[in-house]
This record gives sequence, C-alpha cells and structure tokens, in this order.
Amino acid sequence: MRRLLLLVFFAGACAAKKDKKPPEPATAPPPAAEVVPEPEAAPEPPADAPNADMNVSIRTADGQTKKGHVKRIERSVDWFADQGWTDEAKSLVITIESAGKERDVPWTDVASITVKPGPLSDVDCVYDSQFTPWMYDCTLKTTATIKTKDGATGVVTNRHKWKLTFDDGSTSEFWLFKHPARQQDDREIDIDSTEPENLSLYKTLSQRLKQEAATSMVVSITVP
Repeated sequence: MRRLLLLVFFAGACAAKKDKKPPEPATAPPPAAEVVPEPEAAPEPPADAPNADMNVSIRTADGQTKKGHVKRIERSVDWFADQGWTDEAKSLVITIESAGKERDVPWTDVASITVKPGPLSDVDCVYDSQFTPWMYDCTLKTTATIKTKDGATGVVTNRHKWKLTFDDGSTSEFWLFKHPARQQDDREIDIDSTEPENLSLYKTLSQRLKQEAATSMVVSITVP
C-alpha cells in the first residue's frame, strides 16, 4: 500500500511539473516617440524700434528750426491720433495729387514740403456729438506742396498727423493737410436747448489757430 501511494504521488508530481509553463520572455517597451521642439517665434520688435534713417530740417512759422537725424516715423491711425499711432509700412506714405491723379509717396522719396496756411477768416468749425461732452473742432485750411527727389511735385491730400522721432528721443508732430484745433466741452449741453452749441468754444479754438499759425505750425520740411 505504501508503495502504491508513493507511485501515485510521484506520478502527480511529474504531471504538475509537465503542466507548468516556462515564463514568457519580457518584451522591451516600445521606443518613446521623438519629441520635436516647436520653432521659437521671432521676437517682436520693440514698440519704439527705429524704422527710418534720414536727416530732416523742420521749420515752424516763428522761424524756429529743428534739425537732426530721424530714426522713427509714425502716422496717426485716425486724423487726430485719438486712436493712437501706427508704424505699418503701408501707412507711412504721403498721398499727393498731381495732374488730377493721386499717388502715395514714401518719406524716402521726399525732398521738401512747404505748408502754406489759408486765411484765418476761412476757418471751419464743427462739433462732434459722438463724444460726451461734445468735441469741438476748428480747422484751418492749408496747402502743402511736396517735391520728390526725382523733381516731381504734388499737393498733399491726406489729413493724418505725423510724428517724427529724432536720435535724442525728441519728437515733432504736425499735420500737412489742414491744421485743426480741438477741445472737448467741459459740460454737457441739452440738445433740446435753444442754443445747444458752445459758441464761446468756437471763439477759443479760432484764437488758438491764429496763435499756432504764427508760432508752432510747421511750414517747411527739408530732407537733404
């Protein structure tokens, strides 16, 4: 009996040993995907980065002259720079009319500009009710004649304001076509009033134009 039990035990052990599967070989993990770094974006140029290289002489109505090297040119977004300034290349051109045709002239083609103010008796004054309080504007008509480096001439027709920045950081701001004087009223006026307009503000602005036409208004620009 003992011999039989031993045989049975031995047979079972062999069967268990036979059924046991060898461990499967470990598989290597898949290679990690190569990470390609995104190219770095080009840094934005500083807001006051130079975009011009020209010598300029600016004379005002009182005979004062400012000469120097201009490193930056900007143009107002709107006529009065209420919306700020732009330095987009497509905007830094002067629109001129010659022989009934208009064309855009870059500052690099400008040789000289002469600005002649019109009579102070012919000033247009309006108010803009889109502002609260209203904005008042009196504008003196001017004629700006431009001469390009190739000898051609024309009359400036765009009303935007210009700002030139010199190497020392000083600036000169001016209009070439029409010179305005603006001021917002310090009080709101009822439009149903018998006299909704602030007539005294028109007088103030007209006086300012008279003073600027004799002193700070730019009357000539020379680009050697």
